[in-house]
Amino acid sequence: MSTTLFELEGLTAGTQYDRIDVSAGVATLTAGATLDIDFFGIFAAGLGDIFDVIVADDIVADLNTLAFDFTDALLAAGQVWTASLFTFSGGLNDGREALRLSVVTEESLTIAEPSSVVLLLSGLFGLIRLRRMNRAS
Repeated sequence: MSTTLFELEGLTAGTQYDRIDVSAGVATLTAGATLDIDFFGIFAAGLGDIFDVIVADDIVADLNTLAFDFTDALLAAGQVWTASLFTFSGGLNDGREALRLSVVTEESLTIAEPSSVVLLLSGLFGLIRLRRMNRAS
């Protein structure tokens, strides 16, 4: 499979960090491809930083099938990288999509507690029961 290197040296796309911009068309990211993210120089990303490393009219990708190598882009304790597909709204890139890398806290990625899931499910079952009772009458 292929590996694409993105070097990050600041927060400005194209001059301080690498970005692939498909000017007209679709960017298709093949399952198994590796995106190698490296800091360049003395730069280190911090909480809240975002990097739109691929921008296109449309991005076809299953992020779960891509490999992200952040070995040379380590973050401070308690911070992690996330990857997402982002759609621009307004401005020059209106309607275009980006593969966005963001720095977030580990806590922001926590899964809902089991008690919240139980509460949600009991409310859902209550609504289903109420709907059935209304149909029966």
